[in-house]
Amino acid sequence: MQPRIYDKVGHTLIHTFTCNKLSVRAQGQLQYQLWQHNDHHTFSLALSANESSGGFSAELIAVEQILATLTQLHQDAKPFHAVALKGLFMGKSVNNASFLGAVLVDQQVIQPHPQTVRLLEVKADYQHWATQLSQYIKKGKA
Repeated sequence: MQPRIYDKVGHTLIHTFTCNKLSVRAQGQLQYQLWQHNDHHTFSLALSANESSGGFSAELIAVEQILATLTQLHQDAKPFHAVALKGLFMGKSVNNASFLGAVLVDQQVIQPHPQTVRLLEVKADYQHWATQLSQYIKKGKA
């Protein structure tokens, strides 16, 4: 588990995104942010807003840690519930894992399983995601 970063000091906000939640019955959308460390230029994500009810932890989650978890899930080659992402958070909100699942679906790193409702699967090209995040730096400077 990674250390919690409370105030995001030493990081720069790169972009804020909006996405749908995983459940079609869920109301409102989520906002999440892409942050970059000022010194070593690594990326992190943070949940930042929920348009409806439901708490969450706004801590930074390192993209490297997300990719490590996705690598394990990909190697297992089985569909998984969003709760498999729970270990990425220090915070204990029950919504964290499913909200991060929605974020990763929005980022096109994972996808809903085609035959089984509520299950997810890692996309084959998930490893290219960190490289693709660099495009948002260029957009921010334009």
